[in-house]
Amino acid sequence: MPPLPWTNFAPPFSALNVRLAPLGLRVLDDTLWIGTASRIPSLALIYDGTEWSGRGLADALRQLPGARPALKTFAGMRSRCLGIALSVVFEQTPPHEAAA
Repeated sequence: MPPLPWTNFAPPFSALNVRLAPLGLRVLDDTLWIGTASRIPSLALIYDGTEWSGRGLADALRQLPGARPALKTFAGMRSRCLGIALSVVFEQTPPHEAAA
């Protein structure tokens, strides 16, 4: 697998994951894992009081093609998460660009 388009990180993504884990993110093989549990402190802070707190984030991510649930460890905390193929992540067009 080549480096990610916006970085010089390449598999096994160890250096990238050290930086992403506290935010509830991990890249493993060809999948971006996104923590969905509020027990990840940074996620709780980011989403507290928004429509994304609780199940909002997980419900939204489940709409992506091929999203799959799992349990993963983020910065030493085991959490529910959803895996999204990197090919899907990089193929998504932001709504404001699609409308143009």
